[in-house]
Amino acid sequence: MCDLSLNRDTAGRRFRTLQKRVQQDDALRTIYDEQMLDHVMKELVELAPTTENLTGICYLPHHAVKKERCVEI
Repeated sequence: MCDLSLNRDTAGRRFRTLQKRVQQDDALRTIYDEQMLDHVMKELVELAPTTENLTGICYLPHHAVKKERCVEI
């Protein structure tokens, strides 16, 4: 078993940055909302505990990946 650094603050900052980005882009917000709903329905995500004193928990920093599609003619 390896020790993981406490990263709740880092994950929280990244999430807040993502929220600002999504709020400024309607198309990205629509896609993001659809994807998150799909992930929740498929139980691919779960709520993190709210207790601050938990050990052994590592938060996956959340981010969006936006790919531009190239259409070949």
